[in-house]
Amino acid sequence: MTASAVLVDGASERQLDVSLVSDASGRTYIGGQYVAYPFHLCRALRNLGDPSSMPTLYIQSCSGGLFQGEDLRCRFRVGPNAHAHVTTAASTIVHSMEQGTAAQRVDIEVGAGAYFEYLPEPMILFPDASVQSSVFIRAARGATILACDSFLAHDPKAAGKVFREFSSELSVMDEEDLLLARDRYRVEGCAFQRPTPGVMGSYRTQAGFVLVRRGGPIAEWTDRLRDTLTDHPEAYVGVSALPNDAGVWVRLLAPDAAIMRNVLAALWSRAREMITGVVPTPRRK
Repeated sequence: MTASAVLVDGASERQLDVSLVSDASGRTYIGGQYVAYPFHLCRALRNLGDPSSMPTLYIQSCSGGLFQGEDLRCRFRVGPNAHAHVTTAASTIVHSMEQGTAAQRVDIEVGAGAYFEYLPEPMILFPDASVQSSVFIRAARGATILACDSFLAHDPKAAGKVFREFSSELSVMDEEDLLLARDRYRVEGCAFQRPTPGVMGSYRTQAGFVLVRRGGPIAEWTDRLRDTLTDHPEAYVGVSALPNDAGVWVRLLAPDAAIMRNVLAALWSRAREMITGVVPTPRRK
């Protein structure tokens, strides 16, 4: 286990707890962290082409994925006017399970004027895997958050097997914990595997992408994200405004992981440009 500037407010309930704050010059730094098995948090990096105030943080797993019975919890607290990009070094493998399930919950709290990107690589679901994925976003007025949640199935022995179940929840709340928007779904592997119209059809991957910014030019952003997707006709994508003027939501289906990643990268690039005026450079993985 590694720990630095341990966060005492509920840190023991989580395996990863990170605080990001802005200094007097406007640069964001890690103000506190608690990191326990199975996570490893790399040092903050600065990327050419990013806003000068923004570090990139990579999360790594020391265990090789999610296993039966695990309940992993992460929290990112982003102070007022802080800026940061958080991603994972690789996809998260959800291993086969004889029974039970695994869970991963991510809590994101973003202060006024802050800009935060949480864009992990997809979960890879092995045969008989069962997982509950939850992302809870608390956004102050004037905060901006980009986040995604994605998965695909993998049968390493090509035996015609599939995961058991994938459940996803993404909730957006204000600073008083008033619910602004929620997306929740559950898909069973057998339904995912069948080429059923209206469920998955011929598509093999699924992702959600959200831009949270209360009171922004939602209609304009929705149109611009839709325009971005005209270059990706191979994916099936829907873009809509979130309720309560909370932001923009995107759901996409793609035939394979490479196409899904390309579409998510295009959405990220356009959203970053809309908010900051700067197009991001690709992250090395």
